[in-house]
Amino acid sequence: MQTLTVTREASYTLNFLVYIQNVYLNQENSTETARFPYMPITYSFRDDFERQYAVLWQELVGRIQQHPANDTGIFAEEQEMFYSRLFEDDNQNWSDYTALYRSYRSWWESLAGHFSLERALDDKAEKVYSALAEWIKAEGLELKKKLTMSVLYDENLLGGTSPSAYFVTVPLRLFYVDDADLLVKLQVSVYEDEQRIIAL
Repeated sequence: MQTLTVTREASYTLNFLVYIQNVYLNQENSTETARFPYMPITYSFRDDFERQYAVLWQELVGRIQQHPANDTGIFAEEQEMFYSRLFEDDNQNWSDYTALYRSYRSWWESLAGHFSLERALDDKAEKVYSALAEWIKAEGLELKKKLTMSVLYDENLLGGTSPSAYFVTVPLRLFYVDDADLLVKLQVSVYEDEQRIIAL
């Protein structure tokens, strides 16, 4: 049996989508409890934002799963793609979106962003890896490749979170609040047999 190899990374691209999602949710649901980031600007999102977001999420997960090294390139080189797919097109909105993009990049590239997200998982991840390795051994599974966990700073509420073979998006919260649910997500992602996935 192949040894369990898990790659844990925090995606520029997918976390930027969650960042945009949270701005949208804060704007649509004006409640006392806002998600990060809270922006005092009103953005003109597309009328079909939620559908467009879900489609874009699945598309980008597929691209990153196929070629993980492309993640930063997508974020850096396809800035306009996020805008055209999710926002109404006008000069003021483009200016506001550009400021949002810079705000995310500034946070993400600071010690408070990407670095802190990955460091927050060090001890918690080890416990989950051990439980997953024990389960794989007990099931007698033959792993075909490494498992990739793409860690999100917040939940992806609009894009769907179904794990695919050997790739799963995981919000930070699961490591601290519901590691049993996290373990199930990881188990599903290493199953190749559709019937066994359904049995879970």
